[in-house]
Amino acid sequence: MFLLCAGCNSYTFKSSRLAKAEGQLKEAQSLVVEKQRQYTTATVDALTAPGSPTTNANVIVATEYAKGAQSLSGMPTERLDVTTAIEQVRKEVEAIGETTTNLQADVNKMWITLTNGAVGVMRKDIADASVLLKKVEVLEAKVQEAEDALVSKAAYEEKQGVKRFWQKTGFWTKIGIIAGGLIALCVFVPTVIPILGSVIGWLIGKIPSLVSFVGVVGKNTFDAVVEGVGNAKKAVKETQVSSVVSEDKETYTRAEVNTMLEDLKSKIEGIYKNNLRNTTSDADKAVIASRELEVVDRGVTD
Repeated sequence: MFLLCAGCNSYTFKSSRLAKAEGQLKEAQSLVVEKQRQYTTATVDALTAPGSPTTNANVIVATEYAKGAQSLSGMPTERLDVTTAIEQVRKEVEAIGETTTNLQADVNKMWITLTNGAVGVMRKDIADASVLLKKVEVLEAKVQEAEDALVSKAAYEEKQGVKRFWQKTGFWTKIGIIAGGLIALCVFVPTVIPILGSVIGWLIGKIPSLVSFVGVVGKNTFDAVVEGVGNAKKAVKETQVSSVVSEDKETYTRAEVNTMLEDLKSKIEGIYKNNLRNTTSDADKAVIASRELEVVDRGVTD
């Protein structure tokens, strides 16, 4: 935790670029919400305005759906003037109806060419809303880009902070921090202790000289030595003195006795060596050899 705190830089403020983009996006989104409310309410007003065919099934169903949408979106701050547009369209339709033989086709043509008055205002407002939606999309992309840039900058500064921290810290301070972190990890997460033990054992197997520095050996190495020594002790107990007697007779000279003792000693040494050879790996043998240089004959005096 200390290391993380030492290396991290907190950003308590937003970059001006991000703040500006977010402000523009929020404003545009508010306008879109207001437009949605205006159009929903305008739809309800148009369907329920005087002159609407209230007995038409299509109008009845559309009105109910429009009212439901209005209840979800809410009322606008300012309602749109639909009455003027309705009157304008009604006059055009009535004028066409007096002379046409195909009312639907002529009304469709009229609607395409009708761009002035209240209808023209309505068309422009809808076109502006479409532009507004595209603006929201652009601003969302800008906000995301600014956020990504800020995160990248924060990650870079954090990395540089950690690098500066380690460059300014002395060797033993680094060792103390790492050791303290490992101890804290073992205290708060005891399940990692066997894992750390395995890692240390593996490192000692690779670098036997670490035994003197760390003061411990891996469990596997220790078990292998215990197994080898135990097997050797059992084999020695089962070894008969007669196995080194080359000639059976009543008395032996001192030289013959010394020879038999040397043979017995060599046989016992061989038993220990063979059993340790069978139970230990190459890494274990390296650790044993490293420790032999320091501990063998340590307490022996002439």
